[in-house]
Amino acid sequence: MEKLHRFGRLFFAISIAFFGAQYLLYGHFEGGLPLVPPWTPGAPVLAYVLGVALTLSALSIATLWKARYSAISLGTLLLLSFLFLHCLHASSILHNGTDRTRAFECLTLAAIAFTLAGILPDGRNSSASGIATNWPLFLGRFLFAVSMIVFGAQHFMYAAFIATLIFGFGQAIYDANSSIHISQYLLSMTPYLLTLIVLAAVVRRSSPPAADGIPYVPGAE
Repeated sequence: MEKLHRFGRLFFAISIAFFGAQYLLYGHFEGGLPLVPPWTPGAPVLAYVLGVALTLSALSIATLWKARYSAISLGTLLLLSFLFLHCLHASSILHNGTDRTRAFECLTLAAIAFTLAGILPDGRNSSASGIATNWPLFLGRFLFAVSMIVFGAQHFMYAAFIATLIFGFGQAIYDANSSIHISQYLLSMTPYLLTLIVLAAVVRRSSPPAADGIPYVPGAE
C-alpha cells in the first residue's frame, strides 16, 4: 500500500506540474486545462500566477516538503474554482456535456488533492482518525464520489457515442493502412479484438453464483 501511495502522489504531482507548465506556456486560459474555466478574466497575468502556483504545489507534493499543506491549499483553490467560477454557468453545466465535464474534472482534482492531504502525515498523533481530525480525507472521498456519479451518469447519457470509440479507433487504424502496411483482415478484426479485451478485463475477477453446478432439487432449499 505504501508503494501505491508513493506512485499516486508522484503521478498526481507530475500532472499538476504539466498543467502549471501549460498555463505558463500559453499565457491564457484553455478549455482543456483544469482549475478555471476558459472564460475566466485576468489573463495573461492570472494565467501566469496560476501556472507558478500549480508548479510550486507539484514540487511540494513530489518532494514531501510541506506536502500536506500544499495539497490542502490546492484542493481548496480547485473547490473554490468549481463553486464560484464553473457554477456561475450552472445552466451550461446542466445542459452541455463539455462544460459539465470541465467543471467536474476540476472537482475531481480537488477531491484527489484533499484525499492526498488526508493520507499524508501532519506531524500530529496519527492515532486520531476521526472525521474532525482528518477532514481532508472525508471531504475528498465525498467530492470524489459525487464526481464519479456525474461521470457515470454521463456514460448513460452518451452511451451511443462512447460505444463507437473502440470501433472508431479500429477504423482509424484501418484508414491508415497505406502507411503502416498491416493485413486488412487483421485490421478488420481490430475493433472486435479490442471489445473482447475490454470485456475480458471487466469480467476477469467476477465469480459465478455459489449454486453453479449444483443440481436443483425441489423442496431441498
